[in-house]
Amino acid sequence: MRITLLFKKAYSHLSRLATRLVGKQKAKQKTTVETVPNSRELERELELRLFEEKMRFLEKRHRRQARRRRADPHARLINACVRLGLFAHHFLSEGGKVYLRSDIAHRHAELSKKLKK
Repeated sequence: MRITLLFKKAYSHLSRLATRLVGKQKAKQKTTVETVPNSRELERELELRLFEEKMRFLEKRHRRQARRRRADPHARLINACVRLGLFAHHFLSEGGKVYLRSDIAHRHAELSKKLKK
């Protein structure tokens, strides 16, 4: 993997990316770094390339995780909610049911009423 460098900030990002993509050892061997005089077009091109690389990585990871998740119906429900913009920390699952955080206080009140009776 050949990396063209414009500024220090990009270096840490790129080396992290390289490490994630090819593993630590390989990244050390294969990553050559060159610096070039700073220019707007090159900077934009690098950002674009970084973005594409990152998206490719995320898609791969997403596919991998999706394969693992398919089996689990509970996870499928959570995924559906995640796609709607709600994330796992909003959830509490109780006896196979999944509650959103906003419902949890309400649910808690219901349960405590039942316990008092």
